[in-house]
Amino acid sequence: FTVGSVNYASAMFIAIIWAFVDGGLIFEWQAIIFGIVQGIVYQTMWIALFSMLALGGLSISFTINRLAIAIPIAGGIFLWGETPSTFRIAGIILSFLALPLIGSDAQRGARRTSRSKLLMPFLTIYAVLALGFSGLAARAFVETRVSSNAGDVTAFLFIAATTCSIITWPFVRRLVSKESIRQRQNNRAVNTHTWHIALLVGAALGILNFIQAISLTNALLHFPSSFVFPFIASVALLVLSAIDYIVWKQRFGRLTIIGLILSAITVILINF
Repeated sequence: FTVGSVNYASAMFIAIIWAFVDGGLIFEWQAIIFGIVQGIVYQTMWIALFSMLALGGLSISFTINRLAIAIPIAGGIFLWGETPSTFRIAGIILSFLALPLIGSDAQRGARRTSRSKLLMPFLTIYAVLALGFSGLAARAFVETRVSSNAGDVTAFLFIAATTCSIITWPFVRRLVSKESIRQRQNNRAVNTHTWHIALLVGAALGILNFIQAISLTNALLHFPSSFVFPFIASVALLVLSAIDYIVWKQRFGRLTIIGLILSAITVILINF
């Protein structure tokens, strides 16, 4: 969680500099409100993500979260009149067929490890709603902005995320302490040994987070939600699954493999 705080602080620093270099930070209500909404989601999901990782693994957790793309896709179609092609609609449908297949492995994993049956569904519902409305906020900014741009909303996003990381720090410390006691770890020794690594990793993640956030907004400026969100979800799923398999030696069941194949087909179809 130290990594998370450094991550958002680094991204905030970069985003503010970017905004000023790009003509100055514009205090437009669209950038402020929609940036704050996304920033709050970033920090709360950072906390929730670790519990989901413990239950289902990296690709499983991110796959469940990608169900959230339904909300901004629906917003693009019903609120802003997007008309996706037949191929793109087929790709969207395939993406939604793929995600529950992969999520079913996570539920079996939760039962095998005797975790609370309420925890994973609760985290899943929260992740879907929070991330969904975060995506909708990004699209709403693009549709309602006047003079502000991607750099402005990204700056307010990470200002909010950094502030939330500070506010939630006592709660996070209690969670970490309880986990350390449960696993009989020396938390002081671990923190001393990994402090410099946490700073470096947090700074690196901050750079990547800034690139991801500003790229999403810029993509929505040029492409419809029905293309951007399924494409990001499917590509991220395939990349994370490869990392999960190679680095963390996660092994997938038959349903997960089918889901990954459907996700690959989704990437192809939504480009037509």
